[in-house]
Amino acid sequence: MIKKIALLLSICALSSCNVAEYKLGRDTRFEQLNFSNGKWLLGFVEGPALIKSDITEKAKNDLSGLSNGRIDYLGDVRLLISEKTPMNPTKIQMKALRDGTGYDYFINLHCVSSRWVNERDFTTQYGNYIAMNTAFAHVICEVYDLKNQKIIYQQSCSGRLSEDESLTLKPSSTVLLSAYRKIIKDMENVLKRRRKSQAI
Repeated sequence: MIKKIALLLSICALSSCNVAEYKLGRDTRFEQLNFSNGKWLLGFVEGPALIKSDITEKAKNDLSGLSNGRIDYLGDVRLLISEKTPMNPTKIQMKALRDGTGYDYFINLHCVSSRWVNERDFTTQYGNYIAMNTAFAHVICEVYDLKNQKIIYQQSCSGRLSEDESLTLKPSSTVLLSAYRKIIKDMENVLKRRRKSQAI
């Protein structure tokens, strides 16, 4: 009985120590995302060097699943265009992407992570300080209709995780991947709502 109680307490501790905060940037209920036609291209994923390849592979697999294999990755095709595509591009930039790639739609994914250290007074009597470390992440995803030169999907997710309360060995990577997954889930929900509306 004591072992069972100890195990239960351990599980509770593990779950509570990894609690993070995430916030999606906007309401995407009326987005026009639809993978059923056209040629789709995922651009080079921008992100921290240590996790960039992991995010890229996840994005390739996840977006391929959402589109039934309709998406190509810029790194896998031979195209002479810039490695970096700015967020919220102008119509001129979208036209240049269309002319340079020959694709109808372009997916732009940018990831940023950082750490913040806050020295907090621990005991005023002795003047000792303790450093509170927090991992932050911000992921942005935009989808462009290159033929009509407009943004058809736009979402961001911000997250933070206290490194001092987390049991993960890589809190910055953990919060970044979780923020990315929130956006993929949001895209799934957009597609589900579209299918439901078409079925009515």
